Amino acid sequence: MIGRITPAGRVTSYPLPRLVHGPHSLTAGPDGSVWVSSLPHQIARITPAGRITVYRVQTTAAPAAMTVALDGTLWFTESGPASDWVCTAP
Repeated sequence: MIGRITPAGRVTSYPLPRLVHGPHSLTAGPDGSVWVSSLPHQIARITPAGRITVYRVQTTAAPAAMTVALDGTLWFTESGPASDWVCTAP
């Protein structure tokens, strides 16, 4: 589950689909979406409306740290054996 707390203290929970395990890191996109790295080999996007889309990452390790470029491209690193990659996601 991913939680959101506004500055006023309002809490919203976003249950993740069953196929998403172990949310790891979060980063905010320029459109207000939040990107979540998770196991196994997945990245999820949560829109401001709460819609969740899961992307399967075709790599040999787990997505780890993430950042979003000004053009909206998501960049992420991998964690695991032979993981000297920096990749982009949809």
